[in-house]
Amino acid sequence: MGFMEIVELLKTCKYDFNEIYSALADFYDKVCLDANITGITDVIWKYLNYIAPALPFILIGIYVIIALTGKRIMAPLRFVAFFALGFFLGVYSLSPILLEVMPSLPTWVIGLVTGVVAAVLAKFIYFILLGAVMAYSTYMVCYLGLLPWVGGFTAENWIIGVVVAVLATVALFLVLKYFEMAGTAMLGGYGIAVVVGRMCDYGAISAFEGKEWIMVLIITLSVALIGLFVQFKTRKRYN
Repeated sequence: MGFMEIVELLKTCKYDFNEIYSALADFYDKVCLDANITGITDVIWKYLNYIAPALPFILIGIYVIIALTGKRIMAPLRFVAFFALGFFLGVYSLSPILLEVMPSLPTWVIGLVTGVVAAVLAKFIYFILLGAVMAYSTYMVCYLGLLPWVGGFTAENWIIGVVVAVLATVALFLVLKYFEMAGTAMLGGYGIAVVVGRMCDYGAISAFEGKEWIMVLIITLSVALIGLFVQFKTRKRYN
C-alpha cells in the first residue's frame, strides 16, 4: 500500500470505529493467547488465588485512588499504561520479526524490552498519541456527519475537517489538566462499576434486569462526579 493510498483511507474515514475496535480486540486476543504469555499468566494467577477473596476490594481501592487523585498520579499511570502498551506491541508486532532470527527467544522478553522503552518515553508518546487520537476522532466525527448542524464533509472539502480537527486538538491541550481530571475520574468510576458488577450481579436487581449497563452508567457517573470534584478542589496542591 502506497503513501497516497494510506492518505486516501484516512481522508475518507475508511477506518471507522467498528473496524478500529475489531482490530484492537484481535490485537489483544493474539497477545493473550501467546504460549509464552499464557505460561506467565497461569503462574501469576496461581499465586493470586491466595488473595482471591481480597482481590476485588484491592481493585476497588486502586480505582478509588485513581478517581480521587488521578491528576496527581498521572506520571505513574502513564508509566504503567505505556509499559503495557509497549509490551503488547512488542509481542504482537516485533516478536514475529525477531523470532525468525532467534526462534528460541521468549516473546515476553521482547515485550519486556519494548515495554520498558515505551514506559521511559511515556510522557512524550502520551502527548503525541493524545494529539493524534483527538485530531483523527474529531475529523471522523466531522467527516461522517455525526454533528447534524455542521453537515457531512466530502472527499472534496475534507480540508475543512482537518482545520476543525487541528483547532479541537489545540483546544484540548489548553484544557489538558481538566481533561485528565475528568478522564481519570471516569476511569476510576468505570473500574469500580465493573468490579462491583462482578461481585454483585446487577441483573439480579429487577429494575435493571437486562439493562445492567444502566447500573454501570449510574455508578460510573456518580463516582466520576465525586472524583472530579475532589480533584478540582485539591488541584492547587499539585499545580
